[in-house]
Amino acid sequence: MKEIFKRFDEIEELILRQTIASKSVLTVDEASVYLDLKPNYIYKLTHRKIIPYHKPGGKKIYFRKNDLDQFLLEGHVDSKKDIIKTAYKLKLK
Repeated sequence: MKEIFKRFDEIEELILRQTIASKSVLTVDEASVYLDLKPNYIYKLTHRKIIPYHKPGGKKIYFRKNDLDQFLLEGHVDSKKDIIKTAYKLKLK
């Protein structure tokens, strides 16, 4: 019986992720799943204005999925190979 509930939870999670994938605007809970972050941390990011959000009517918070994708891609760290290439190009100049 425990295994059945576990499997049900997995299926429910997959359905939620598919629903989120088809949307362009997400709620805090959906953004939490999409970013794999806790809702409290999402609220902290919005409070510190680290992550872009929309608050129509001053109530609920919404996120554009494109903005979340950009947020995920911030903080790029070059690989050692990239650093060596850049250094080599600078040396040739």
